Amino acid sequence: MQAIYSLSDINTRAIADRGFEIELEYPVGHGLGIFLTVLGEHSDIVEQYEIERADRRAQEQLASAKTGEVKVRTVKEVLQNNRESAAHRVIAWRGIKEEFSTELLQGFLQNNPDFVDQILEASRDRANFMLA
Repeated sequence: MQAIYSLSDINTRAIADRGFEIELEYPVGHGLGIFLTVLGEHSDIVEQYEIERADRRAQEQLASAKTGEVKVRTVKEVLQNNRESAAHRVIAWRGIKEEFSTELLQGFLQNNPDFVDQILEASRDRANFMLA
């Protein structure tokens, strides 16, 4: 029998805002015992960050177009953007001695780029944020 929902029962944004715990792997397939709570792609915090970033990029492109300059994003900028995006998606950790802070997380991701992809992938995977 198919479930019947009330509209008030369906709030995927709230589920994304709660976050989902992942275990970091290195190499892939080998859990480290380090767990991060990752926000979903459609959480308010993540969406706001991505909107602001896209707006800044659009303003830069418009300014470049007005002057006739061509601004090319470097690989370094892309990697930095990915790191920042991943950092905005993590709200807690366990299995790490130090208390969670954004500053420590940013340094951790700088030193461990493999984890950036795992965070972004988990945040974008809707299966991690399903209705109960």
